[in-house]
Amino acid sequence: MQLPRRREHSWTFGIRWQNVVLWGALVLGLPFALFGMLMPANEYASWGGGGVDCDGPGVVVMLAFFSSLVYGVAALVFIRRAVRGRRWGAGLAAAACIALVAGEVNNWGNANREASTSSYREICLDPATRR
Repeated sequence: MQLPRRREHSWTFGIRWQNVVLWGALVLGLPFALFGMLMPANEYASWGGGGVDCDGPGVVVMLAFFSSLVYGVAALVFIRRAVRGRRWGAGLAAAACIALVAGEVNNWGNANREASTSSYREICLDPATRR
């Protein structure tokens, strides 16, 4: 005996909720990913000055961590879909997610390098110089 097929409701148009959640997270996380990837860890050095930016590395690490987490999980989901279903669109989306994560990790490393300099530690982390 065969069970009856589950009927798709006409109001969903065949769209699965997993796709809506996945693409919604990617679209909502895109500004954070771009800021985490393109924002310099030291704005003064990027402008050509020689100052120490105490806020820059923390903001870059925060944005890059959460957006690389979201886009890394999305890349794994898209890779799984591409391998299982042999869908080239999922493979293309996985490649885009991996490219975003690579840019974020690069900027994350730059922020960690900036935060580990002696001038940053002396000015930003020393309790005697903090306001």
